[in-house]
Formats: sequence, C-alpha cells, structure tokens
Amino acid sequence: MTGGSIRTPFFCSRKRAIGLTAIMVMSALIVHTMAARAYYSLNSRNLQLVATMAVRAGAEYLPKGPRGAIQIASRFVRHCGVASSEIISTDVSADDYTLTITLYRKVPKYVSLLALGLPSRLISVTATGQRQKLKAQSGHSHWI
Repeated sequence: MTGGSIRTPFFCSRKRAIGLTAIMVMSALIVHTMAARAYYSLNSRNLQLVATMAVRAGAEYLPKGPRGAIQIASRFVRHCGVASSEIISTDVSADDYTLTITLYRKVPKYVSLLALGLPSRLISVTATGQRQKLKAQSGHSHWI
C-alpha cells in the first residue's frame, strides 16, 4: 500500500455511501419517533391513572370535608411522582359531591424535537370523582 486511503468495495461508490447514510438517518428518525410515541403514551396513561386514583381517594371525604378531599387528592398525586407545578387545579363542585383534578405535563424537547406524529408536546388529563348518596329501602341514607 502506497499513500492511498483504505477503501472497501462497498464504499467505493459515492452513491452507495450516500444511500447508506440516508437509510441510517431515516432509521434513526423512525426509532426516535417510536420511542417518543411510547413516552407520550406511557406518560399520558400514567397521569390519567394517578388522577383517577387521586379523585377516588379524595372523594371519600365528600361532602363533609371538601378541603380534606382536595388535600388528599393533591398529596396522592405528589406521592405518585407528579410535581406540584404539574397540578393545574383541584376543585370541588358547588354541591360538594364532585372532586375534579387536572394534571399537565410537557414532553421534553429532546423527545419531541424530531418525533413525527405526536398529538401534542403537552399532556393534559382530567379526572372527576363523586361520592354518591344511595337511598336504602328502609329510608336510611348510605354513602358510598
């Protein structure tokens, strides 16, 4: 070998090298998009589950303790890894029978930057729970 660069037969052609590079870039974008969609889906489902469980836990304190219901729901979501800044609202209805919580999370830029087809860069979920009053046949009321 005298003064030349090492070339393999596959990369001798400039068209092949460009084609292979294009295929590798497209493959990387596809894999990144799949990972971003999985990230979005898992975070969306996780936030919805946490919100649902929080309102169920908080609704146990309704209608007599609306403040307690809000505190329990907020503590529950924070205990499950939701940051305080991601809790948009925790409200009790005017009749004190319904608790609603709204959570919001941003998909990081490094995940969403090159991802194709994400519904949004923002994940927002709302859950509502009630404590219902049932009437028994004997005329006594029971809370569930």
